[in-house]
Amino acid sequence: MKKPVRNVLTAGVVLAAAIVIVSCARSSGANDTAATTAVTTEAETAETTAEETTKAETEAAKTTEAETTAAPETTEAKTTEAETTEAETTEAETTEAETAEAETTAAAAASADGYTFVVGDVTVIMGAEAAPILEKLGEPEKTFEQDSCAYQGKDIVYTYKGFELSTYPADGKDCVASVYVLDDTVATAEGIRIGSTADDVREAYKDNYTEEFGVYRMTDGRTELIIYTTNDIVDGIEYLVVTENE
Repeated sequence: MKKPVRNVLTAGVVLAAAIVIVSCARSSGANDTAATTAVTTEAETAETTAEETTKAETEAAKTTEAETTAAPETTEAKTTEAETTEAETTEAETTEAETAEAETTAAAAASADGYTFVVGDVTVIMGAEAAPILEKLGEPEKTFEQDSCAYQGKDIVYTYKGFELSTYPADGKDCVASVYVLDDTVATAEGIRIGSTADDVREAYKDNYTEEFGVYRMTDGRTELIIYTTNDIVDGIEYLVVTENE
C-alpha cells in the first residue's frame, strides 16, 4: 500500500531542518574555536610583550646601576688625579725654591770677602758676626770657652758634626775666628775634604797657594785657608780670620 504524499513531505521537511541545525552547530563550533584561538593568541602576545617590557626594564636598571657604580669610581679617579697634579706642582715649586736658595747661598759665598766655609745651607764667613751663623747651625754637640789671649772676653769653640767653629770677642759681639774640619763629612767650597790628594788641592786652587812641607796656604781678603797633607793625602783643613793685629 502506498504511503500518503503528505507524510513523505513532512518527513522531508524534518530531514532538511535537521541538516540545517547540524550545519549551524558545526558553524557555531568553528566560530567558537576561532574566537578561542584568537583570544589565546592575544593573551600570549600580551604576555610576551609584558616579558619583553620586564626584560627591557631589568636591563635598563642594570645599566643605571652600572653607571651609578662607575660614577663614584670615576669621580674618585679624577680626585686622585687632581691631588697628584697638585702634589707634583707643590713638589716642583719646592724644588724651584730650594734651587733659588742654593743659588743665593752660592752667590753669597762667591761675593764674600775671602774663602768661605759652606755646610748645608749655611755659609760661614771669617770675621762675620757669629750669632746669626750659630743660630742657623743649631745646637752644637758641645762648647768650650776660655779667656781670649788677644781680646777682652772669651774665645768660644762650638763643636758640630764634622767641624769646629771658634769665635772671638770684638766690639761687644762674638765674631767667627776659625773653622777646623774634623772628618770627611764636610768639604771646602772647592770640594777638598779629608782624604783628598795633594793633586786635588793643586787642581782646585791653581796658582793661588803657597806650599811648604805639605802645607798649602791660600789667603784671600780676611781669610787664610790652610790645608795640611801627609804623604800627599789631606789630613787637615782650617779656615782662619786675618785680623788687623796680624
